[in-house]
Order: sequence, then structure tokens, then C-alpha cells
Amino acid sequence: MKMKLLVSAILLSGSWLAGVQTAQAIDEDDCGIWLCLPQGFPSGCEPHYAAYIARITHKPKPKPPLPKFSSCTTGDASGQYFKEGYVPYVPCKAGYTFTPGDRDDPAKCSKQVRDSKGDHKTESYTAIRRAHPYYVQVWIDGKPTTHYGVGPKSSKDWHIEGNTFWYRR
Repeated sequence: MKMKLLVSAILLSGSWLAGVQTAQAIDEDDCGIWLCLPQGFPSGCEPHYAAYIARITHKPKPKPPLPKFSSCTTGDASGQYFKEGYVPYVPCKAGYTFTPGDRDDPAKCSKQVRDSKGDHKTESYTAIRRAHPYYVQVWIDGKPTTHYGVGPKSSKDWHIEGNTFWYRR
């Protein structure tokens, strides 16, 4: 009886430990996104690019574009290595102020100007919606990364602008 109990306990604890390791394990292709994204997925990054696209187009709900950095390292990730967010509109031209829209009125960019008689009037234009409103920025050694001219700079689902990777879900 004691022997059966001991064997059962060993098997149970072994299966629990195996479950913990697999639950925290992350795909190498996902972790490679951290290395390849800042460079625009150059040659050799095809599996990491495929993992990236699979994450942002995952159904029914997209996954975050990057896995947690700590899940790809053996140590603790301190400091900020990436920033992600959502910006639905292109910034207004210099001097214009953004005004969000509602159901009946579109978002606008406007500024106060004087006409030829010196009267104040409002000059405005409809704010431009981004085709790719979600973004990821990555830093290496505390400096924002840039696209190094290797690989594509855009597709219908994403584009690179400066050090920012824009995409849609």
C-alpha cells in the first residue's frame, strides 16, 4: 500500500512538473520576432515573420504582436523593450487641433485663422483614418530601432514608418 502511494506521488509530481515547463515554454519562432522585427524581417527571419503574422491575425482574438520578453529570456526583463498601442488617425498638420468625431460628425483637424477682413474663422478638414492603426516600437540598448532597408517596408496589412511598425488586426 505504501509503495503504491509513493509511486503514485512520484508520477503525479513528475507530471505536474512537466506541465509547468510546457505551460511556460514559448515557441522559438515567436521569440525570434524580438530580433527580426526591428530590422524589417530580413532574410533568414521567414519563420519569425510567419509567427508574427499568425499572432496579429489569430482568430477569434489576435494575440499581442510580441510575446512577453521575459518568456524568451532566462532572466528577468527590467526596463522597457517595446511599446504597443492604437492610434486610429494620422496626426493633424502643424497648427491644427484634433477633435474626435461622433456618430453624426466625423473627426476633424481645425485651427482658427483670420480672413482678409481680419475676422476670425475656423479652417478645418476631415481627419484621416490610418489604414494600420495598431503599432509596435522596439528599443535595443535604450535606443529606438529603425528599419535598416532590409526586407519589405510595407504590405496591405502593415507598414514601417521611422522606428514604428504599424499594422491592422
